[in-house]
Amino acid sequence: MPVVLVAVAALAPIVLGDYALRVGTTVLMYVALAQAWNLVGGYAGLLSLAHPAFFGTGALAMAVMVINGVPLMLATALAMMISVVVALLVAVPTLRLRGHYF
Repeated sequence: MPVVLVAVAALAPIVLGDYALRVGTTVLMYVALAQAWNLVGGYAGLLSLAHPAFFGTGALAMAVMVINGVPLMLATALAMMISVVVALLVAVPTLRLRGHYF
């Protein structure tokens, strides 16, 4: 099954048009965000607004870099790093809290 998924992912840019590829990528991004929300909100029963906030941080960083002419792959990597740094800056003081502060 993993071989089939890799083959489909490799052939998608060749077979699909630009619009279908863009829609598919957007759908997969929101599926990943929904799965994170399902894990934290559904299974753990916790209310966490951090997932959408860090998703938005990465999206904003990516948009600003692409608008300013940074190559797409570099902008993607940098946006992920920026989102991780922001998450760590929020996590360090948050994890020190005791009680019902999550």
